[in-house]
Amino acid sequence: AVRGPSFGLGGQVNISDVYNFFYNSSSVYKQIGFGASVNGAPLPVIYSPHDVVYNLPLNFGDADSSTSGYELDLTSTIGLYYKVNRTRQNLVDGWGSLTTPFGTFDVLRVLTTIGERDSVYIDSLGFGFSTPVITTKEYKWLGIGQGIPLLQINTTNNNVVTQITYRDSLPSSSSGINDGV
Repeated sequence: AVRGPSFGLGGQVNISDVYNFFYNSSSVYKQIGFGASVNGAPLPVIYSPHDVVYNLPLNFGDADSSTSGYELDLTSTIGLYYKVNRTRQNLVDGWGSLTTPFGTFDVLRVLTTIGERDSVYIDSLGFGFSTPVITTKEYKWLGIGQGIPLLQINTTNNNVVTQITYRDSLPSSSSGINDGV
């Protein structure tokens, strides 16, 4: 599980305490769903189909695509139905070395293009709509055995950078166990 960002839908719906749940095997790394609090009430959300982040193993030149999505049917509680449809295209378009404050690593670069369309239905108005497809790109540098990307740059479809994250230290332990350090 990985902590996700809180967000709102039109000022009426607040989604907080988001945790994304992933499944990892020798053949696939995918997001199977997330859990969140919606206006203070806990809500599990399962992707159907799951969001395949990577088909494994990854090698230079590999390309794949997948579709995923989820629904939030809250019509009986707050009168809202929300649906997300997502397409993901991956291309392993580079390889080499990457140096960050955390170290130097042999990496593969994966370019991911994500298209996402949201649909909303407001029960009290008897009205629904779909947003235009929003396309984003993720450039990820992956090192063997490192888990999360060592460097990730997210952009809009017009290549405007929206986020840069990189690994600069070991993850802190939240187990509460004193390891003698």
